[in-house]
Amino acid sequence: MTSPGRHASTYPEPTDVTSDLIAPAGPHVIVLFGATGDLARRKLLPGLFHLTQGGLLPECRILGTAIDDLDDEGFRNFVRSALEEFAHDGEGQRLFEFASASK
Repeated sequence: MTSPGRHASTYPEPTDVTSDLIAPAGPHVIVLFGATGDLARRKLLPGLFHLTQGGLLPECRILGTAIDDLDDEGFRNFVRSALEEFAHDGEGQRLFEFASASK
């Protein structure tokens, strides 16, 4: 509800991440503890994907740790399926490239 005299403001969609709003981060490694868990699958991996697509994580490596016994290819498949299900506006090739960079 908008108060009298104020206009309703429109906010960009959460997936409308552009580098015009935030400066890109430098090279770094992100370690996800519980990388095969529900939080990573639904929120963290899609969020990192969208930041990468927005140019905000240009030189980023993601290292996942989990109780599940997955090799690199198994984790990449997990990332790919998570992004296909929960990432917005993800093109197939971009999803594959992002998942392939995950370790």
